[in-house]
Amino acid sequence: MSLRVLLVVFVAGCAMGTATRDQPVDAPPNTPHDAPRSHDGPRSIDAPPTLDAFVPHDGPPPAVFDRMSPNFECGYSPAEVENARTFIPKIDWAAMMRDTAAAIDAVKGAGPVGIVGYCMGGSVAFLAACDLDGLSCAIGYYGGAIARNADKKPKVATLLHFGDQDHSIPLSDVEIVKEKRPDVEVHVYHAGHGFSCDERGSYNEAAHKEALGRTLAWLTKYVG
Repeated sequence: MSLRVLLVVFVAGCAMGTATRDQPVDAPPNTPHDAPRSHDGPRSIDAPPTLDAFVPHDGPPPAVFDRMSPNFECGYSPAEVENARTFIPKIDWAAMMRDTAAAIDAVKGAGPVGIVGYCMGGSVAFLAACDLDGLSCAIGYYGGAIARNADKKPKVATLLHFGDQDHSIPLSDVEIVKEKRPDVEVHVYHAGHGFSCDERGSYNEAAHKEALGRTLAWLTKYVG
């Protein structure tokens, strides 16, 4: 039995999904992956060894926005996006870290734990790497709060992905991260915010595939 654990934080920020890889090495390919109420990361990726090989964990995933609006979900219509943006100033980061810590505690008995986050989830992944215990690695995609927290030092191997056409994260912020965190591997792609989300107009297949390759290599190296 090959035991690895992956916490997946997908956000245009709707929820956090907890996933566990607990299948035999010879398990059938294309095992379904569907993080609950998640809308800002790749929904499906072809065949192991990809994120599809991680299946939803049996424990309850922490739906972090339920603290503000129970059972909250969000898509990409103008009305949904406008409503979702009203949540951003209300984020309780300390509570979000408690939720993430609880997710780690729920699955760490299965094996090494990694966390991957998109958008706000990218910031969650970075902060979790710095402030929480129990992780083997962290990967963050275009997290807008990373630069202002760049004085924090990750406890585990951390990989970050940004786009050079991201209007919400200026390249000056990326340079701050690079300057303050030489211990973090940072990659910049010719793409905009949400380049790995195939439900967004900013989806960039080339950037997505390049970042995904690095993400999978990182997980293979540090989670197994």
